[in-house]
Amino acid sequence: MAADLNETASGTDATAPRTASRVRSAVDGVVRWCSRFGLLVESASVVVLSSVFFVIGFGPIGRLRFPLAGGDLIPAYVVGRMWADGSPFGDATVGFPFGMDLRYFPTADLTQNLLVGLFGAVTKDAFLTTNLLFAVSFPLTALAMLWVVRLSGLRGPVAVLAAVGLTLVPYHWLRIGHIYLGTMYSAVLAVALALLVGTGELRRRLQGRHRVWHALALLAAAFVVGASGVYYACFGILLIAVAALYDGVRSGRLRSLLAGLVPAALVVASLGVALFPAWWFVRQHPALAGVAERFPFESVSYSGALAFVILPAPLSRVPGMGPVNEFIQSAYVQAGTTTQSGVIWYADAGSLFTVAAILVALGGALFALRRRAALAAGLDGAGDETGGPAEPHGRGAVPVTLGLVGTLLAVVVLFFVPWGLNFLFAMTISPQLRAWDRLVPVIYTLVVAAAAVSWRRWRPSRGRLAPWVVLVVGLAVLLMDSVLPYRSQFFAWTDAGAGALSTGRVYTDQLEAAVPGECAVLQLPYVAYPEAAPVQNLSAYEHLWLPLADPHKDWSFGAMKGTVDSAWLEELGSDIDERAVDKLSAGGFCAIHVDRRGYTPEEYTTLMAQLREQLGTPVATGHDGDWSAFRLPVAGPRAEDVAADLDELPDDTQLFWAPPRIRPTGVPTAVPEADAFSTWWTLPGVASFDITSIDPAADFTGVTLDVVASTCSARTVTVTLDDGTDRSTTTVRLDAGQSAPVALDLPSPTTQATLQVDFDGEACVPTGGTVASSVTVRDPLATW
Repeated sequence: MAADLNETASGTDATAPRTASRVRSAVDGVVRWCSRFGLLVESASVVVLSSVFFVIGFGPIGRLRFPLAGGDLIPAYVVGRMWADGSPFGDATVGFPFGMDLRYFPTADLTQNLLVGLFGAVTKDAFLTTNLLFAVSFPLTALAMLWVVRLSGLRGPVAVLAAVGLTLVPYHWLRIGHIYLGTMYSAVLAVALALLVGTGELRRRLQGRHRVWHALALLAAAFVVGASGVYYACFGILLIAVAALYDGVRSGRLRSLLAGLVPAALVVASLGVALFPAWWFVRQHPALAGVAERFPFESVSYSGALAFVILPAPLSRVPGMGPVNEFIQSAYVQAGTTTQSGVIWYADAGSLFTVAAILVALGGALFALRRRAALAAGLDGAGDETGGPAEPHGRGAVPVTLGLVGTLLAVVVLFFVPWGLNFLFAMTISPQLRAWDRLVPVIYTLVVAAAAVSWRRWRPSRGRLAPWVVLVVGLAVLLMDSVLPYRSQFFAWTDAGAGALSTGRVYTDQLEAAVPGECAVLQLPYVAYPEAAPVQNLSAYEHLWLPLADPHKDWSFGAMKGTVDSAWLEELGSDIDERAVDKLSAGGFCAIHVDRRGYTPEEYTTLMAQLREQLGTPVATGHDGDWSAFRLPVAGPRAEDVAADLDELPDDTQLFWAPPRIRPTGVPTAVPEADAFSTWWTLPGVASFDITSIDPAADFTGVTLDVVASTCSARTVTVTLDDGTDRSTTTVRLDAGQSAPVALDLPSPTTQATLQVDFDGEACVPTGGTVASSVTVRDPLATW
């Protein structure tokens, strides 16, 4: 009996641990299921809410078929059309005949372009494809932000409110001029990766049972961050590196620091993949000059304005906010009346939601300091730095602390403000990242994460309805403060865009009727692309409206500045003589478009007289008389294929399409001056110029130029052309103010030569002038 009892007891003892294990497993399974169900509900909620709010704020979605703005957004529509047409590196529909080669101006906007290409393959609409990217960025950003707030320990209705509120900040609505930057989702993902690294949670996940899935998720997130724009990729690298250092110092282990840098390395690798085609192309086809030249001081001009990030945009329709709106508007007026650093516009402002997040985060920080002081004095029980009682971190919980978020936020702000770390970065590493105000979505994401940590500790212990009340009230405030104010703005923008597009189509329809068929149009005046100053009253990207209005023809504007593709346009300018007409016609051009806004009244009168004399009356006019189109004569049954067969063209034609560059090398020399028709150097002393072929096929045998004596004295001018083997020289005597043409020829072709200009007498300041000069060299041109 005793043996039986002992055996029974022994069996019971052996069974109990197994039963308890099964119970724990079952409980864990239920918890995991509930957690996943909650995540699905929250994810669906933020997708639906952000999408609905977008539709309310934007207006009828049919307006997505119209341009949302002009300016910097116009090139985005052109690039989107190229991706939709399967030309990710550009094509010759703009920048004809050599085309707009996007590899000269790398942006690393790979994920945005892939989405635009996908939408374009379905819709076949240049505007809808890019505008759809803007629309889907709202639910994408909301999902990314939901991940951030869940990493910060927040769940349920308040987590949904936090994710949607961040998605609706003014930066997202108003940054459509740089529409790819305005998508924001990669900036939020960068913060999520930094939080995973800074807490050590990423390291723990990669060592757990589901490490393969976590590794894949890490790779995907790092790819999105690294391949969604250079700015957010670099911001992500900075955030992750700081978080890795934080985790390494906190844990006291070098291994933690090194492991935390792995995501940063993955972002670097993704950025490298996105930029590699451009790097390789430029290495094989180096630019003649900087396509995007930037300087350290620009990091100050385009830094952020912290005061206006803290304030909400003065657009709120919440009852009682009128006086606050007026106060903030007066602050913007004050900022605009004085020279200041930082970009001051509503896109960089906050909202009532961000103000509330700042207050909650500050409250949590102060409460944490108070609790820590009480703990140090031995007056309280256990707790942590968030200010609440200690709470064990179960499965799926991440111990994000205010210390981590505060450290990241402090570093970001130091890069954000004028004359901060941004300027030191530009001075020591690179000035290419100049617009540090683009840290705005990173700042707000970190602020909301800090608020989530604080709220996690303050959430009501009783009353299950409280979070739902917060959600409902919060959504109502968001609707009036962060959604409805933008509706009228988008109506105005799309109406203006539709009007501009309609004007372009009326004009190009006239042109198509007068000059039917596939051919190219020369656009005057020449405007450098990209990032160029306006030419008179013609903005930098205004020429692109016509290619968007009429994709059936090719257009000259869009060839990258400082490259062989645009050299002929820069050299030609608006000097349309008989030779230029012949070459253009033979090269595939059938018309010349003139935009009056790019000329002074005198220049415009001169140009129109020249064109009417050679080509007759305009065949199309538009834009209230600003636009005129002239038909070019037909050269023959087959136009020259310039881009493909430059080597096979006649020598003088090669020099037209690939003119050698002429640059001053001697001293003293002056910066070249130019108008619509010519370029000149005002020389106070003897000078020399380097003449170099930009294409080996386009060699030359001579040079032509005009020399002009200063109006205050006569000059004897000697001009010499020397290629190191042969030399040609001539001397001319000029009376004061007199001009004379000079033509020099070498006995054999060359691809490099020096032009020397010598003269007698001292420089003098002409009557009524301000600059001392001896001789002016005007329009030097290599010839065959």
